[in-house]
Amino acid sequence: MGALYQYPHPHPCNCSRVYAAFPRCSINLSAISRARIHKSSVTPQEIHQEIELLESLRVLQRKSMAGGLSAYSGELDLLLQSCGNKKDLEACRKVHELIQLSDLNGNVMLNTRLISVYSICGSPLEARHVFDVLKEKKLLQWNSLISGHTRNGLFEESIAIFSDLLGENLQPDCFTLPCVIKACAGLLLLGVGRGVHGCAVKTGMESDSFVCNALISMYGKCGQVEDCVKVFDRITHRNIISWNTMISCFAQNMYVEDCFRAFVAMQKLENLQPDDATMASLLPLCASQMELEMGKMIHGLAAKLELDMMAKVANALMDMYAKCGCLVNSRTLFDKMHKRNIVSWNTMIGECSRKGNLEEALGLLLQMHELGLKADYITILAMLPICDEPRELAKLQEIHAYAIRNGHQSDDLVGNALIAAYAKCGAMDCADILFKGMGFKTVCSWNALIGGYAQNGDANKATQLFHRMGSSGLEPDSFSIGSILLASAHLASLRNGKEIHGCLLRRGLENDSFISISLLSLEDSGGYGYVMDQSLVVLTLFIDDQGVKVSVIEHKLGFETMRDVGTVETDKDLGICRRIVTVRPSWFPTFHGRIYSEALMVKFITIY
Repeated sequence: MGALYQYPHPHPCNCSRVYAAFPRCSINLSAISRARIHKSSVTPQEIHQEIELLESLRVLQRKSMAGGLSAYSGELDLLLQSCGNKKDLEACRKVHELIQLSDLNGNVMLNTRLISVYSICGSPLEARHVFDVLKEKKLLQWNSLISGHTRNGLFEESIAIFSDLLGENLQPDCFTLPCVIKACAGLLLLGVGRGVHGCAVKTGMESDSFVCNALISMYGKCGQVEDCVKVFDRITHRNIISWNTMISCFAQNMYVEDCFRAFVAMQKLENLQPDDATMASLLPLCASQMELEMGKMIHGLAAKLELDMMAKVANALMDMYAKCGCLVNSRTLFDKMHKRNIVSWNTMIGECSRKGNLEEALGLLLQMHELGLKADYITILAMLPICDEPRELAKLQEIHAYAIRNGHQSDDLVGNALIAAYAKCGAMDCADILFKGMGFKTVCSWNALIGGYAQNGDANKATQLFHRMGSSGLEPDSFSIGSILLASAHLASLRNGKEIHGCLLRRGLENDSFISISLLSLEDSGGYGYVMDQSLVVLTLFIDDQGVKVSVIEHKLGFETMRDVGTVETDKDLGICRRIVTVRPSWFPTFHGRIYSEALMVKFITIY
């Protein structure tokens, strides 16, 4: 979105300017400095910059001891910029110490920069400490603090700081509001977002491009496309970011035609060329819609504009081709890339995983390791779905060991995915050990283990875990209840199933599709041949006046076959399957489970 506040500075960050201000000195780097400089995959230019940064720090330390730092506020600011660019938290702390020892401790520019750099380096708590000790807090510093918390995903704290700002009778500006709006988008707080929008109107910033771009993004993430369009129409000077944000909003909400109309209008009406962000919004839409030809056209345009080898675009192209079934094209693009980032590797590994090509995925993982590129948690998650059979257990254990070596087992998503993978391989003893070793167990952690025991036929253990989960204070969700219903079906325990059914009704989960299928399995296992109370089993599926595509009903109600049918329309709901109208004859859907073989048979334009 590009609307985050950045403290302006007229000079580019260049450590050589700082170093040139002092006489050259010969220093011996400490062991720690050497370790930092001689890390893997560092370019000579980066090493040179690191040495310059360290030498500049040493010179400034000597100046500090001599009491002569007051004239070097600009150089200190440049050093802080360098720390931010390199995300070097330790160096930032050293510069901060120098500032504290000097008479520059109250310098507005340096304190604002410190707040910003600490946030960039991933330490918003230290940024907050710098802010809290300030005697006089200016809007510039409030903006830097709000921006930093939003940058680090601390959305609730960002909104709270904004509330404190308003309490100080300060008026937010066009840098404050986009950060707060982004925080609202991150939490999907539509109501709060509308309140901030009202603040923008009140302060006369409703047409500011930064604010409007943030609002479009927020409304788009909250599914309010009409509001996005209204805000977009109010922008007086639309730039490429405005159009990209609008295109992204349409793409996120699957407004396919509007998305491509905006793409064309941007070029024809505004004479703006698409950039890498434009392509990165359009290509996933082509992938989700399986629009291979459209994807190829966008690829051609990207190549013409020399955007196709940019990491963001190349990764999106790889993903699009793979999802459209052209894995060869995807691999060709990957091999042509000059600079592959972790997203590039994850995309390729993920596509191999989806195609079930374990050996190729493992080969790519090995190449990453040999190149000194460390896998992240997404890499591990991309590998795990391949290991879904007992014969793949050894490979799964290798991936597990790799995750431990790279420090990813403590990640909740990785831990839960490993439990699920061990369950698919039938190794419930390994899944159980992993679960017991987890520090904090989320609902997803319990679900992974409960579902694993249910899938492996140990219904008693699954039921015990379900009750233990409730005793731990966690509320079961639809997956928890669906899994335990499947386990009850294995036990042929109608009494236990009714107890769980009551639990789901109390939680308002009776309309969940996963639960409905589990209920069908439960009733079928009882051997009754017909549903005792259809209203308890079949989904209540509310359908609008325009009807609903058959594929939707097929997905929701579990139809086994659907042949050449247009639209199913209902005048009310499909709660107990008593009123259904088909628009074509010769349609005979079959439900999973024998209980509905007599309950629903749709013949030639017949109303039940």
